[in-house]
Amino acid sequence: MTPAATLDLTIVTGSDSLRLDSDATATIVYADGSSESLSLPFYSMGSTGPINFTQGSTTHISTTLKSAQPIANVQISMVSHPLKDLESNDSWTIQEVRASETKGDGGAAECVLDRAGNTITEGQPLVVQAGGCSMGGLQIVVVTGGDDLRGDSTASVTVAYQGASSDYEPLTKAFPAGSTVEVDLGLASSQPIQSVTFAMQSHPGTFESSDNWSIKQVEVLTMSGDAGAPMCVLNAFGKTITDNVTLVLTPGGCPTMMPDGGDGDASDDAATDDASDGS
Repeated sequence: MTPAATLDLTIVTGSDSLRLDSDATATIVYADGSSESLSLPFYSMGSTGPINFTQGSTTHISTTLKSAQPIANVQISMVSHPLKDLESNDSWTIQEVRASETKGDGGAAECVLDRAGNTITEGQPLVVQAGGCSMGGLQIVVVTGGDDLRGDSTASVTVAYQGASSDYEPLTKAFPAGSTVEVDLGLASSQPIQSVTFAMQSHPGTFESSDNWSIKQVEVLTMSGDAGAPMCVLNAFGKTITDNVTLVLTPGGCPTMMPDGGDGDASDDAATDDASDGS
């Protein structure tokens, strides 16, 4: 029997993980009021995968749906099992939830929802309504200078839109010294981009100090949902960031297209930013 559809669910955990002794469930609610639930997986200490929904992790879950009805929302709930007198009830910060659906008869996956999350506790689930899907693509090109982002450090980029909404994305690629790395994201808003912020968190051990990351230059391009030509949003010099120092870039600095189709020089602002860093 052909399944109604396959749902691919992506959950991005923020600053507060789901503990190993807690249980979590995702309930898919359809337009006709029917629903189905699935237990969200976690990984034991001996696993090679992430441990539960750890801080800053991105977890992908695939499940076969029983109904062909349109999805109205996805509800994510948790139950904590605190050790008596040793720990309090658990909480879980869900940074973002994305879901796409592939119909049972094949075809391309279609976005169902792409929404910012919230911190949940027992009895206070996160209800994510269908919608908020990508308005197109975002391509971020990061040029790393002489100081890499260490493999045991974590980093993220946040795209803020006019109107207070934003997209948060953990950076899972390696950024070696002297490299140019492309990061592709979806856009969850059609509003103009207000800023792009890079942040990092180092995890020093006994034999190493806190990390820092030299971001030499950043270029951001948007691709429209109808696969039109990429458009430059910002092109600017960066700086070295650390645990308490972020890089915040605002639109501008893009090359000016000349009448003959050639590129002009980037704006003076980008050059000024570079000089101010002393690089």
